[in-house]
Amino acid sequence: MFSLKKNLGLEISQKALRAVKLKKNGGAFEVQWLKEAPLPDGLVQDSFTEPNLRDIPEFTAAVKGLLNGNARGSHTAVALPDYIARVQVLDFDSAPKKDDAEQMLKWRLKKILPFEIDLATLRWQYLGKFIVNEKEQHRYLASIIKTEILSQYRNALSGAGLNTKRLGLATFSIWNLFSANVVRELGNEADFALMNLSAGKLSVIIFSKGSPHFMRLKDLGKLDDSGEYPLDVIRILRELNASLVYYKENFSSAPVRTVYITGDAGGVDELTKEASARSGIDARAFSLASAVQPGAAVNLPACFSAACGAALEI
Repeated sequence: MFSLKKNLGLEISQKALRAVKLKKNGGAFEVQWLKEAPLPDGLVQDSFTEPNLRDIPEFTAAVKGLLNGNARGSHTAVALPDYIARVQVLDFDSAPKKDDAEQMLKWRLKKILPFEIDLATLRWQYLGKFIVNEKEQHRYLASIIKTEILSQYRNALSGAGLNTKRLGLATFSIWNLFSANVVRELGNEADFALMNLSAGKLSVIIFSKGSPHFMRLKDLGKLDDSGEYPLDVIRILRELNASLVYYKENFSSAPVRTVYITGDAGGVDELTKEASARSGIDARAFSLASAVQPGAAVNLPACFSAACGAALEI
């Protein structure tokens, strides 16, 4: 439930910090303030296994400088980079009792982790029964993060004076922001994909009946000479198609026809147009103004979607 207090959403990426402050205005949410600040190269490391923050005092100072007192009196939720977690969909022949489910998931996950399962924090959700290769399976969604990495972010944010109520992943925060829009457009039963481009990383999540059933992350490369991540449309569409094909072959016989596209890349509109023209996919770009009101903030760039979605999760 949305708090009567003002809610602050903060997104952390390798390239920048982004923050928004929302308040409820009638039946909608209004953006009262937003700000973006670049981060020095290498300050936030790209790793699932190693500490992410190269210099915690420098990172804490960057957060304080961005907020400049605007977090005072606000609850805060944070959208962390997708790559710090592994999100897996796991199928089982039978479903154990609730108390035993976590041990069952850990037993399966420890086979694919590059570190001991006891060093990780696990969050999971039971998705229900599904037919996989003509066989009924019990499906679980599991997200696993190395506890050391999660603690590093928590401690740094606490050092910046934030009252952090929730830490989540950026692309799931974006889904939280736009889920009601998607349901209005497609209904509750549709299969569709969400593709997010952020700091040179591609995240694809495929949803079935409103629940995530597949997630794939792909590093698209390094900064170019101008300090930007090059937008290679052909490669991105190839990676998207690979995700859709893998999902169809392993999780559902029904093809995914609709893809929602968002992110901090400057060419999201171009990518959306090319995806529809080249692949026959119904590609749609999310509009931030369709989910929140601008308030005093005249402009609402799409790159603030994760921060807005995080603010609504408190």
